[in-house]
Amino acid sequence: MNLFENAVNKKEILADTLEKAMLYLCELKNWDSQLVKAAFQKMKEKEYKAEIEGKQTKLSPDKKRKHIL
Repeated sequence: MNLFENAVNKKEILADTLEKAMLYLCELKNWDSQLVKAAFQKMKEKEYKAEIEGKQTKLSPDKKRKHIL
């Protein structure tokens, strides 16, 4: 555990572990593993940064109106 705590690339370590587990689950359940591989490849391409598509809104300070960002 100490190696993980001191690691700089925690997102990559967690993503790799999750990918291996998902691929194992695909094998057990006879699911199509290409979908899982594609999803994790996309994560790697985006350097593990989440992007939210579509209009982003933010509530006003009084929480009565939404502002489109």
